[in-house]
This record gives sequence, structure tokens and C-alpha cells, in this order.
Amino acid sequence: MIFKLRLIVAYIILLSIIIAVIPLLSNSQVKQTPTTNNSSPIIKVLGRDEQIFEIELEEFLVGVVAGEMPADFGFDALKAQAVAARSYICALLPEFGGKGKHGEAVICTNSACCQAYIYPEELAVKWGEHNAENLAKIKTAVSETAGEVLSFEGKPVSAPFFSTCGGHTENSEDVWQAAVPYLRSVACCWDKAAPRYKSEASFTIEEVAEKFNATTEAVEAMAVAEVSEGGRVKEVTVGDIKLSGTKIRSLLGLNSAAFSWAIAQNQVVFSVQGFGHGVGMCQHGAAGMAALGADYKSILKYYYTGIEIDKLY
Repeated sequence: MIFKLRLIVAYIILLSIIIAVIPLLSNSQVKQTPTTNNSSPIIKVLGRDEQIFEIELEEFLVGVVAGEMPADFGFDALKAQAVAARSYICALLPEFGGKGKHGEAVICTNSACCQAYIYPEELAVKWGEHNAENLAKIKTAVSETAGEVLSFEGKPVSAPFFSTCGGHTENSEDVWQAAVPYLRSVACCWDKAAPRYKSEASFTIEEVAEKFNATTEAVEAMAVAEVSEGGRVKEVTVGDIKLSGTKIRSLLGLNSAAFSWAIAQNQVVFSVQGFGHGVGMCQHGAAGMAALGADYKSILKYYYTGIEIDKLY
């Protein structure tokens, strides 16, 4: 009888051990899944020579921030850049309701199309003796904001950014037609130290006429027809032709569409304010805010109207 009781007790103990161990084994299998950086998504990127490569989003961001913002900017400016760039990418990912821009690849490394990206082997050349210091700074800015994105109505948003606003950012519809509620014009006084805050470009009247496909008389009489809320030229009349400010910027290679001009001695001299399209975060403005003590969340919420900062993964 005693033997039978001992046997029953042994079975109960063994059964308890099995019940306790099964979940642990299951969990151990989950932990072996090859993910790092808090389950950072693996993305496909269209790189140089039209080659597609796979990389963790957080790792990719290090090269993006390095390509998009000077490493000597304030730490909170770099963190703001990391969040904005991450948000831009996540808004394109199918798992978050987006559509990639390049077929199989969700994004490319061409700054004129998507975002700038510097390959790891190129960073050492770019930074020289400061490579280790700069790389550590940017990696920290990315890791301390890991998974954070800008969201509007619960979804990650495409968060554009640019170099220098020259006084005001721009409403989205004044540059890209579509009115986006979180891309509103705001005043910005923190970018005045930017190297391209002001610039000039000079052309002969004949050169402008050729680029505008207009007569020299029309160029001499051209006038601003409309200005945006952010102070950029929306439309110019050149004789019978109407050209948008962004079109003129493109035709003449101006730094922005915030321009005026003067004509004298057969020269058309354009005075330009700022550098870039003007929509979203002004990067030099962000640097100025960070230098005055603003944290990255305050910077982002200033330039992107009504957004929230959410932890996506």
C-alpha cells in the first residue's frame, strides 16, 4: 500500500514537471527566432546599381540619418531626424498599411526620390578620424528612439523633411497639391545660421527666356501672380505663360521657391531664401531648437501639426 502511494506521488510530481517545462520549451523556441533591435522589421531597399538588398530597418536608419543630417548637429535634432525618417519608411511598409515605392523594394537610397543613405564602408571616408565618434552618436540617436514613429489618427505618417526653411515651412498643398493635415506652415526662426539660408543666382535675360520658353520681352515684364502662406512663390506670369514657383526653381536650379528677382544690365538676379521644398521638418531649424534645449519630441510636434509619437515595435 505504501509502495502504491509513493508511486502515485511520483507520477503526480513527474506530471507537474512536464506541465511546467512545456511552456518553457515553447518560449525558448520563440526566443530563438532571429530578430534583434526589438523586432525591427527587415526591409528591402533599392540601392546603388539598381541592386536590392535586405537590412533591418533600425540598421538602415543609421545610414539614413548619417546621409540626411550632419553628425555635429545636437543630439535631439538627430533623434528627431531618426523618428521622422523611420516614420517615412514605416508608412511605406505593407504590414503597416503602406505601399512600397519600388515594387519588391519598399524604398531606395536616392535622396531625390526617397531618402539619402550612406553605406557603412563610405562613412569612414566621409568622417575620417571622427568616424567612431560620429557613428556612435548616430547609433545612439537611432537606438534611443527605436520603434518610435509619428502617427496621425493611429497610423504612421510619411514625414518629409528638408534643409532650411528661411523663415516659414510650407503647407503641403502649395508644393505637392494634396492638403495633408499634419503638414501645415509654421514660423521658424532657428535656421538663420544655415549656410544656405540666403543665396543668389544670376542669369542673362536670354538664358531665362530660353529656359522658360518665352520671349525676352516677356521675361523683362514677368511678375509674381500668387504667393503661398509660407512666403514661397506659387505662380509667376511670363507673358502668356504661367509658371509655378516650384517649376521655376527646377528650371533655374534655385535653392528654393522663396525667391524674388531684379533685372539690370541684361542680368536677372534671383535672391533666394532657404533650401529645399519647405514641407515638414526644417533640419537646420531642428538643430537650432535643440541648441536652445528643446527635446526631440517637442521639435517633431512643432513641425508636424497634431501628430502623436507612438512606439510601433
